[in-house]
Amino acid sequence: MVIILLGWLFQVARHRYLDELRRRPEVPFSTLEREDGEEGLSPLGAIDDPEPLPREMTESNDLHGSLHAAIVSLPRSFVRSCTCAVSGN
Repeated sequence: MVIILLGWLFQVARHRYLDELRRRPEVPFSTLEREDGEEGLSPLGAIDDPEPLPREMTESNDLHGSLHAAIVSLPRSFVRSCTCAVSGN
């Protein structure tokens, strides 16, 4: 009987907590940005972006294209060893 009441009590507490969360006003993401003139990072600016910057992507693509063109221009006997060295195998 105690186990049934304990499970029921946890269920009631969980639903009560979810009700409280639903009652809180929603904060639009756009309001998290700071106005001009405010000091410090905005909350959005403090979030790290795991993706590389567009400039870094362009540099990487350019380097990849240059390496590919250089490897293709080599004699066939060197292509395999260069490909392995570039890919790390």
